[in-house]
Amino acid sequence: MTHNSMNTPTPLPELIEKWLSHSRVENKPTPSKVLLQQKGRMKTSPKGKWMKFTANQEYRVKEPAFLWEAKVELFPFVHLSGRDELKNGRGEMLIKLLSFIAVVHEKDNYEVNTGTLLRYLGEICWFPQAAREPYLRWETIGEKSARAYFTQGDLTVEGLFSFSSEGRLLSFEAMRYYGGEKPAKLREWYIEILEEKDFEGSRLPSHCRVTWKLPEGDFDWLELQVTKVQHEY
Repeated sequence: MTHNSMNTPTPLPELIEKWLSHSRVENKPTPSKVLLQQKGRMKTSPKGKWMKFTANQEYRVKEPAFLWEAKVELFPFVHLSGRDELKNGRGEMLIKLLSFIAVVHEKDNYEVNTGTLLRYLGEICWFPQAAREPYLRWETIGEKSARAYFTQGDLTVEGLFSFSSEGRLLSFEAMRYYGGEKPAKLREWYIEILEEKDFEGSRLPSHCRVTWKLPEGDFDWLELQVTKVQHEY
């Protein structure tokens, strides 16, 4: 994807430049790989119980990809293992009981592919330098928000990033297919940044809450703490 006939990058909106500055990455190159360690709790349904989890995630930035592998405590001595993957613009989700009984396995359909792309887009908060990459296009919305368009192959997804006046990222929201209904319906998917910390000299999110905005009310399904961020160049 080119931005103009000279194939030179379009300047980033001032709001995004302010975000890079606030994050202390404005003078850092774009990493080739990013590794995260995470812990937190999640629900599988609005009325379900909270379950603790730990996870490792690896991102590729120049050619967008990620692999998220989690272990979820279902009951004492009973766990689920989850894997969410983006590769070559296509998504795959696999959940296993006791690490070997497949409970959910979905891949390479429109709902999963777009959902996985939206997840990657929302998670560039851990490597904001990706905002400069040619697969993203930005549009300023008002004084404190910017809409990003993320293209991979024949698919384009979009989401809204909102910031404080100082350039701190506050939230990301997008319309995403909610898997709790058949057929799946588009629902608002909302990520709120609750805290940020210093990781390798960069100021990045350390505590997030993810919510589905459903007709019957908000479904807070994930609370996430990031314990380690490692960038490789």
